[in-house]
Amino acid sequence: MQPQLHVFTKENQHNPVTMKWTLDIDSLKEMPITNKSKVTVLVHGYASEFEEDNWMGRLKNLILNKTVEEYVVIVVDWRNGARMKNYQRAKANTRVVAALIALFVRKLNHTYHIKFESFHLIGHSLGAHIVGLVGKNITATTGYKIGWITGLDPAGPCFRNIQDGLNVNDAEFPLISVLKVFGTYKLLGHIDFFPDGGSRQSSCAISSIRELISPASIYFQELDMLGCSHTAVTKYYSVDYTEFGTCQPVAYECSNLKAFKAGQCASCLDNKCQLMATRFSVGNENIQPKQVASTKKLYYITAKKFPHCNYLYQIVIHVEKWLALLGMIKLKFLGHRRGEVNLVMTRTNEKKMLTALLIIPEKEREGGFPGKMEIASAQYSIYLSFFKYELKITKMEINYMSNIDERYYSQELKFDRN
Repeated sequence: MQPQLHVFTKENQHNPVTMKWTLDIDSLKEMPITNKSKVTVLVHGYASEFEEDNWMGRLKNLILNKTVEEYVVIVVDWRNGARMKNYQRAKANTRVVAALIALFVRKLNHTYHIKFESFHLIGHSLGAHIVGLVGKNITATTGYKIGWITGLDPAGPCFRNIQDGLNVNDAEFPLISVLKVFGTYKLLGHIDFFPDGGSRQSSCAISSIRELISPASIYFQELDMLGCSHTAVTKYYSVDYTEFGTCQPVAYECSNLKAFKAGQCASCLDNKCQLMATRFSVGNENIQPKQVASTKKLYYITAKKFPHCNYLYQIVIHVEKWLALLGMIKLKFLGHRRGEVNLVMTRTNEKKMLTALLIIPEKEREGGFPGKMEIASAQYSIYLSFFKYELKITKMEINYMSNIDERYYSQELKFDRN
């Protein structure tokens, strides 16, 4: 199988030192690695490989370009073991690759005295389980813990046994973050992200109506969309969002996707919101992963077009009278090119409070916030009725949800009738 480990630093960002399976650590002695170095390890999944223009190359460059700290990026290319026609054999190879990576991590620790807590392991698909196995190996052999593990849509088939790969039940990990789409629906991390509810991604659509109604193509369309969604998470995690405005993919803890879409989950208190990307993606090295006491499910709605980032706003409306029926509310905003939006409002446990989620794709944004309210009241249409009612609003709040920085997400635009 002979996997290769490509070692990058700022000084050799495009000309790595390549370690073969023999792992001759002497090859690294000329590299600018110290005990202060932080290390990120990237591992691809089934039927894949490392390329400069795929997610591994993009994320490697993003880390090395954006950080001022001493960083080492290790890209693991195990293509010969991952490109097996027999998936079971590829799955079996994950243990071999994990053992090799763990040995290399221990050598870096021994040679350069890099703390194990300074390592961040990131894997996609089968690679997610590989980094999980690396973490287990390190703890079993040294008694120390890897700092942070990230699984990008961990593979589901053949991983019913939690000992085979990544799992939150392992005490070896201080923090596991997992982005989930089609790999497995098991909760594997301390923080489990569910972009678009953890199913078909918005950017993975059927290309035409003709293909939709063609029986011969339905099966292949489903396969294509499954594969598209499975790889979409690698795009979310390797985008430099600073190049496309101020939008950040911030996910929120919520009971389910329906409640999130209804605007019922927009709190960042007690670590209920987390960045669904690396801190390098948003150009803020001060952002650190937030430790959580128990497993959290977080949701985010992606945009169809690259960079797949939406500006999300929670709309909270307090009304003077209790509404017996729900309907549509038309609101006007400054800063949004469409001018006005129709929102389906959802009642909360408080009878006189309604919520909704306003979604503005980055491509349609004008300014950071929607802006001040043009009007203090809203047009209200009850379902199955041609009549429109004037809704008496006592207070309206717009909570900005698309930035992890507290200076931004703590801001609220409010209108109070009094």
